[in-house]
Amino acid sequence: MPTAFKWTGTESGPGLERTINDIKEFSIEYVDESGASGLIATDAVTLAGLTVHKQAFAAVSSETEGFSDPYAGILGLGFVAGASSGAAPFFANLVESGSLESNVFSFYMTRGGVEGSELCLGCVNSEKYSGKIKYYPLATFTDDGQPLEWDIKSTGLAYEGSSSKRSNHKKWKSKGFRATIDSGTSFIMVSKEIAKAFYEQIPDTRPASEDWGEGAYAFPCDSVDKLGKISFGFGGKRYEIDARDFNAGPETEMTPLTGDDLEDDIAILGDASMKNWYSVFDYGNLAIGFAKAV
Repeated sequence: MPTAFKWTGTESGPGLERTINDIKEFSIEYVDESGASGLIATDAVTLAGLTVHKQAFAAVSSETEGFSDPYAGILGLGFVAGASSGAAPFFANLVESGSLESNVFSFYMTRGGVEGSELCLGCVNSEKYSGKIKYYPLATFTDDGQPLEWDIKSTGLAYEGSSSKRSNHKKWKSKGFRATIDSGTSFIMVSKEIAKAFYEQIPDTRPASEDWGEGAYAFPCDSVDKLGKISFGFGGKRYEIDARDFNAGPETEMTPLTGDDLEDDIAILGDASMKNWYSVFDYGNLAIGFAKAV
């Protein structure tokens, strides 16, 4: 096993040649079966003026297609207990060092490729949301009480549409599940059973596994304005998904809510959900908060 390698930077990074020591092998696979492998090294890492001087990171040598250009890398914002490398993630090290004004990070996401999306480290940007932030406690911990995932309990996925000759379904709601709020996932993933029951409520939808893979569904782009209300429940509040986010792109009828090989009590709410709600991840109080994004 190698003990050192030389890094010469990237097109957007420094071109200085340097040697990085203390290397371990690294491999990870995500829920969508994308993945990467390489070596774990340690060096000073700086982001937005915040520096961790001995930060472990993965120097990737092999990756699946999903990580081709324009991706320069992925910044994991999870907890130590959930890190596949066993090393403390960047934000966890910032918290430990006392470098932040507040031990939170928050996301604002735009639509349609418009510039302006924002990750706020150690802060909450009140200009990006309206109303008050409502917080919900984390749901998953290790046996010794360490936080494991950024997930919270949801009362379920719901659909409310108007009655018509083509559908007798006016209101529907799934059973509750544990929802992981994940900025690193573009879509919304629920179990195949919940996805099937959900799309049975919506006229004109169809399974589209042959077009886009198992668990995918299609919905006519010109019918989006007829779509009812889609929401997720947390506590006693429903968090609605804008109909504009029910389409995966301008040239496809694929929807962003897919059925995956997840247990019925697990869901992953990615960018298609987070575009609608300013999301605050409170490391200090182990909670996630939402407020309506502007």
